[in-house]
Amino acid sequence: MYLPTGPESPGTWLYLRVRGNPEQARQALLERLTSIEPALSNIITLRTMAGMRRYMLQIAFWLTVVLGGLALVLTVSGLFSVLSYVVEQRAKEIGERAVHGHG
Repeated sequence: MYLPTGPESPGTWLYLRVRGNPEQARQALLERLTSIEPALSNIITLRTMAGMRRYMLQIAFWLTVVLGGLALVLTVSGLFSVLSYVVEQRAKEIGERAVHGHG
């Protein structure tokens, strides 16, 4: 499939279905087209494009995991701080109940 370029769309797209190794076809197409247009240098396979998208999704996934872990650590730290404050405030009362055996 060939989509021609125009003033309103500066890019040209050429989609090819290839039998065999797509990297070899990309290299042959690049050699052939650069002999016609030396400025042409950006030919990539759909597999490469999919790999870039997968890489970006992996970055987003690991960023989410790290931020989620940080949120969990901060939450546990906050709960521990609040509980230790409450226990410290009621330490005398807890001690009296333990000594006198009142429930």
